[in-house]
Amino acid sequence: MTSSRPLGLADHEAIVWQIENSILAKVLADAHVDYAALLRSCEQTGALDKEIKPVSHYGSRPSAGFRLPGEHEPLAGVLLSWPINYPSRWERHAELADQVRVAGAKPVILVPSAAWQALVDAYLKARAPAAQPKILQIATDDVWIRDFGPHFVKTPEGGHAIIATPYVPIAQNYQKYDNNAQIELARAFNLPFYRFPLIVEGGNLVTDGAGTLVMTDAVLHYNPELTPSDLSAAFKGWFGIDRLLLFPALKGELTGHIDMIVKFADPSRVLVADVPKGHPWKDDLNYIAQKLGETRAHAGTGALYAVHRIMMAPTQAHSPRVWSYINSLTVNDSIIMPLFDEASDAAAIGVYRKLGFSHVVGIDYRDFPLGSVHCQTKEIPEGVAL
Repeated sequence: MTSSRPLGLADHEAIVWQIENSILAKVLADAHVDYAALLRSCEQTGALDKEIKPVSHYGSRPSAGFRLPGEHEPLAGVLLSWPINYPSRWERHAELADQVRVAGAKPVILVPSAAWQALVDAYLKARAPAAQPKILQIATDDVWIRDFGPHFVKTPEGGHAIIATPYVPIAQNYQKYDNNAQIELARAFNLPFYRFPLIVEGGNLVTDGAGTLVMTDAVLHYNPELTPSDLSAAFKGWFGIDRLLLFPALKGELTGHIDMIVKFADPSRVLVADVPKGHPWKDDLNYIAQKLGETRAHAGTGALYAVHRIMMAPTQAHSPRVWSYINSLTVNDSIIMPLFDEASDAAAIGVYRKLGFSHVVGIDYRDFPLGSVHCQTKEIPEGVAL
């Protein structure tokens, strides 16, 4: 569910109406949050008139030498777009923010206005007091910050910059606030930003941090004028990618994103999703696993990738649900993964622990048909000042 504009860009009465006509009223009451008093305070101080509006401007092409870090590298923080449109998910997002903090990173939460900042801050202090997030007033359209969030790249001088990739979600209108959030985050972190000239969803970018980028060919749907060679040249020039591995998107899988099926544990080990024999994706996933197993790490200069398989959670036949444990987040040697099915959850936890991740924790994502922890988070590398 999305709205024509982000919730919160409205006056006091509209916000109260939104709360009282949804389960958010119960969510806040259960956390003992007096939303009426908080909103009155915001109105009295003029905070409701100080909403941050997005801006539109573009950076030039970056100079050579940028590097896109791997997700397994040390993190300073993790971005989350607060699920104002999904009141039933507030508790789970609070758990997610709490686990990010436990793993040694700072949760950085985006909300659309001062009023919502006050409400979310009060809720988190009641439900996840140890999370201690940084809350930024940056408007978004939805929770899928993996797809529309900024890409933090390492500069040749040892600092960081942001590359913003235009985001056009499947079968939806252009989401202005999601796209401008990348620029607003560059402003918030005082980092230079550059606007990538191709339409790319962040969930379709997975790198080993050592020069290799893995994607599905769904990227060509949005950029039909380009060839794989054109893509390789673009990612080398902007992200420092030496080798692009392009795999066919899974047939019938809605997102077309590689982060549902491939995850690097580190520069030499890679996880690939698996399904039972007879599943329509079995051959495609086996093909991806085989090709990666025949590929040398470190952009071709190292040993062959060690490939590990992780079984998806079962769903009903012909169900649109894609319950993938690959869609997890690595935070400083810890794994935060989705939970779907007790027996399958235990098996997935075992795979991650065998790979050396001693802290593996799960968040319930059974109410989402596809996309989970990874899709709703975006890493901020160590060295970015929070």
